[in-house]
Amino acid sequence: MITRNIYEKDIKKAGSKSPLFLCMQCLSVIHWGSLIKALALTVFFIVSVVDISYATHPLVTDDAYTQGRGNSQSEVNGEYVNDKDTDKGEVTNSSTAVTTITYGITENIDLVASAGYQNIRKNAEGITSRNDGATDTGIDVKWRFYEKKNDFFLAVKPGIIFPTGDNDKGSGSGIVRFRFFFISTKELEPFTFHLNLGYMRNNNKNDERKDIAHVSMAGEWKIVQKLRLVANAGIETCRDRSYVSDPVFILGGFVYSITEKLDIDIGIKHGITRTENDFTALAGITIRF
Repeated sequence: MITRNIYEKDIKKAGSKSPLFLCMQCLSVIHWGSLIKALALTVFFIVSVVDISYATHPLVTDDAYTQGRGNSQSEVNGEYVNDKDTDKGEVTNSSTAVTTITYGITENIDLVASAGYQNIRKNAEGITSRNDGATDTGIDVKWRFYEKKNDFFLAVKPGIIFPTGDNDKGSGSGIVRFRFFFISTKELEPFTFHLNLGYMRNNNKNDERKDIAHVSMAGEWKIVQKLRLVANAGIETCRDRSYVSDPVFILGGFVYSITEKLDIDIGIKHGITRTENDFTALAGITIRF
């Protein structure tokens, strides 16, 4: 059974060849108060079943591992975003809390459900506006269809995003959307690498682009048995029709396994292009049962 619990694989000596390559940058000051509020909101919504198909947090890029038949995982994640749009004269600060629950239907098929809550504050020309509410809800199925020598894995992950958020407040699309990801994972001890190629049919009422492509790569580097450094980079089609450049990001962080069943993580995400958020602080907890 190949699972996302790399620490547990090591304990059981299942031939694990874990994680990744390097942390990128860590600039700016983390707004811990807003981050803690986001995590608290997530805990409140943990009974729920977003727009992003979440991977091993804080990574954006997903891995090809599955939970295994009858096993479950709950991810409680929060993020704080600061972004300045000089073209529009806007400064945006937002806090988002997301819960993702994964259940192993079979050894190589997972059902994934995610939902969240978002608080957005914008300041434009001295006028501040605030909006908060639930985000859209995602349901995905991950199928790991190929593995070789217990160190190379391929998976696909189709999904549907339901319009449970309020598009007028900026936390939803207003229309059902569809997405599909191709995922690969390669283990080269002590590193692990992931590649995602994705497409989303971004049906929406916000006059956004409807065809969204996604490409990202991530790496993990297992420093010691319980600690992994992670790094991530990616590009995605810009949804805002008024911009030509696409958002590009880099991300660095770590994942620490407190026990076989409990991980905590922290990450910093930085926008390379102006269409990506300038700064994002991420933190999360993962529980397997």
